[in-house]
Amino acid sequence: MGKCHCSFSSKNRKKNYGKPQLKNKLDTLKKEWRLWRELLNESTGIGWCPSKKMIDAIEEWWAEKIQENPDFKGFKKKGIEPRLNELMWQMFGGIIATGENAWAPLSGVLPSGVPMGDDAPNEGFGDSVEHSN
Repeated sequence: MGKCHCSFSSKNRKKNYGKPQLKNKLDTLKKEWRLWRELLNESTGIGWCPSKKMIDAIEEWWAEKIQENPDFKGFKKKGIEPRLNELMWQMFGGIIATGENAWAPLSGVLPSGVPMGDDAPNEGFGDSVEHSN
């Protein structure tokens, strides 16, 4: 397998990341996103506060959720914005195939027979019913 190397610039500072750092970051994002989805699973009566970038819920709701799973406490002060949640769904969600035809976005290699370029399907191809357009 080839080498993986990425560079990111931020305010005139350039950082280089190798494959282990990128994999660790993706693994952390995936874990955080799954915890976020678990927190919101079957939740009603809550909202999103765009100015504070957090869930808008009463204190009793938070107390119940944190008692259910203490790891939820980190989301009380800062959540995952809806647009980022959608991007994370595209990266990590709905991956259920197994066997020789299994593929996940993070696997790094497309299986043979997948259309490329102009033959590629439009965005949303293969999405679950929940996320279909």
